[in-house]
Order: sequence, then structure tokens, then C-alpha cells
Amino acid sequence: MGISKPSRKHLGFTLIEVLISLSIFTVLIGTMLWGFRQGLVAWEKGSKQQQLMQSLLLRHNWLGQMFNQTVSADYLRYNENFVPYFKGDEQQFSWITAAPLLDTPGNVRPVALKLEKTEQSMTLYYREGELHTDPGRGINWSGSWVELMKSITAAAFIYEAPALPLPAELAATALTPMERKRYRDVPEWMKTYDTRILLLMPRRVKLHFMDAKGQEHNWLFNLPGVADAWSLEAYLDNP
Repeated sequence: MGISKPSRKHLGFTLIEVLISLSIFTVLIGTMLWGFRQGLVAWEKGSKQQQLMQSLLLRHNWLGQMFNQTVSADYLRYNENFVPYFKGDEQQFSWITAAPLLDTPGNVRPVALKLEKTEQSMTLYYREGELHTDPGRGINWSGSWVELMKSITAAAFIYEAPALPLPAELAATALTPMERKRYRDVPEWMKTYDTRILLLMPRRVKLHFMDAKGQEHNWLFNLPGVADAWSLEAYLDNP
């Protein structure tokens, strides 16, 4: 009876096992890389969104400071009235502030904002008049327009006129159409505003726009509710 030789055990991997292992490893690496790419895209998107929000917040604070320091003294004598200076429409307006963006806080300057439309978006621009110029003596708009915010759409300004009830001694029928615009029982939002007609400064200014990501914004800015200086009329009435 012959003696059988012991079977020789196989050491290592077969080619099929190696191919299967490589396939599994490739799938795992591909899945990990896909997840990494997705995470990177999400991080970049979030980072850009955060930068956009920070940029908008900075500009909101700039504008808020200018409006908070609005100079509402009576610079103009219009007909028989002494009025502050504020004039604007949906695309542009100007007023006087003690917090100009490009000058030292405390320096009083006339300033202006305007929305300018391009082919696909709108840009918000800002400029300053010369120091110590005012509407009564004539504003010198020597400063150039500076880009403040770009790549916005559907942008417009709107102004809230304060309540000014019609005095009992005045008859509404005796007023001209322009004079009727001055009086209202409750605050009213207007697309145009001129203190020579409306007499009083607006209570608030609203800037509506859509940002580069399509998000809607409604920025509300309060203006001082009382004048920051005696009226010129007080000096003329009390020599």
C-alpha cells in the first residue's frame, strides 16, 4: 500500500482574491473622495455665504451710523417755511450727516446715495459734498461716486413720512395739490420725498434689494425725531 504525499498548503493570495480586494479598496477610496469633495463644496458655499453676510452687515452698520447722525437743522428757507434738507426718489437721495463714511466722525457734510442699474444687476454708490457746504449756500458735490455695494437686484429706496394732521384753521379745499401732500393723519410710505414740500424729515428710510444669492433684504434706518439745532426762524423772530 503506497503512502500518499501530504498536500502542499497554498501560501499567500490567489489572483482572484487580489482583484476582489483591489475592487473593494477602490470603491471605498472612491466613496471617501466623493464625500470629501461634497464636504469641500459645502464648506466653500458656506464660507462664501458667510463672507457675503459679513459684507452686508458691515455696509448696513455704515449706513445706520450715517442715518443716526442725520443733521435735521433748518438749512433751507422755502417760501415762508424753514425746513431741513432731505430730497430723494426710488433711485437716489441726499441729506446731511455728521457721520460721513470718508471723513472724520463729527464733520458735517452733505452726502448722497444712488442706485445705478447695469446689464444684469444694480450697484449702490455713495459720495460726499465738500465740508461746510450746505443747501442754503449751495452744495459743492466735488467728491466722486464710490462703490458701496454691488451685484444686487430689485433695489429701491422708500421713505416714511411722519403724521402731520391738517390744522383746524386750514381748509383742505384751499390748499394746492402740492400743499395737500404735507398733511396726513398717520405715517405714510412714499416713493419720493422733498422737505421743501413735506416740511418735515422722514421718520425712516427703507432700502429694499435682493443679494447675489437671491435673498431678499429690507433695511430700515431711523432718522432723529427732533432737530439737533435751533430753527433759523427762532433767530429771525428773536433779534
